[in-house]
Amino acid sequence: MASASTITWDMSGAGELGTSRAFVSSSGNITITAYGFSAPSTSFDLYSKGLGGDENGLGLDYDDNINEIKGTGFIQLDVSQLAGKVNNFMFAMESVTSPDGWKVRGSNTLGIEGVVLACTPAHPCPAGSTDEGVTHTISPFPVGAYKYVTFEATAGTVLLGVISADQSSQNPAPEPATLALTALGLLGLGAFGRRLRKSK
Repeated sequence: MASASTITWDMSGAGELGTSRAFVSSSGNITITAYGFSAPSTSFDLYSKGLGGDENGLGLDYDDNINEIKGTGFIQLDVSQLAGKVNNFMFAMESVTSPDGWKVRGSNTLGIEGVVLACTPAHPCPAGSTDEGVTHTISPFPVGAYKYVTFEATAGTVLLGVISADQSSQNPAPEPATLALTALGLLGLGAFGRRLRKSK
């Protein structure tokens, strides 16, 4: 059985980002793009906080110096590049103090929140004030089922902290077309070998 390595995307510390921003994984080979929305289909600027403690993560660029996810605003991550490359998808919420709350959704349409997703029983979601900084694993695995994962506040204000995924070190299985070409090549070599023996 092949081992898996955990890769991360650090969402903190760059200030104003515009309505979208690409984040490269710690392994340097997979990109997740984040999009900000103030309401369904209404783009809004992202803000990346890096103030230390629980004030690290991705929020929305409001003019109130809070710059977190709140109200009707939400952040969507394009996870389409992860399909076939990872086998878990995890996240942590930051700046969650009572009575703050949040939920996570899956969607195939940019700008539309989508359906509520669940997490593992050990760390369920939706969750709230007691789960600050806790790593949640979405279950069942959303990558491949949804193009976007949506994070929104249900009460108060929150930040999207570190995103992570388990990347398998296992070599991917060959595609059916590759297997078929290999089989044809082997058959051809076998036929060629028989011809050579017959001609001697």
